[in-house]
Amino acid sequence: MRHYNIAIIGGGIGGLCAALSLQQKGFIVNLYEAAKELKPVEAGRGVESNSLQALREIGEEKRY
Repeated sequence: MRHYNIAIIGGGIGGLCAALSLQQKGFIVNLYEAAKELKPVEAGRGVESNSLQALREIGEEKRY
């Protein structure tokens, strides 16, 4: 198998889940985020059923 270095731009829920999933498959992942620091925001978050299925498949459903 060839080894790929993968860059993901954006550290939101999608970018973080993509990075985690790819790392679990053995890929080298670099995650880039423009924010200088991660801070909680006072906003609600809904996770749709397709997203929950994807989180379940990578073993991260329990966090949401």
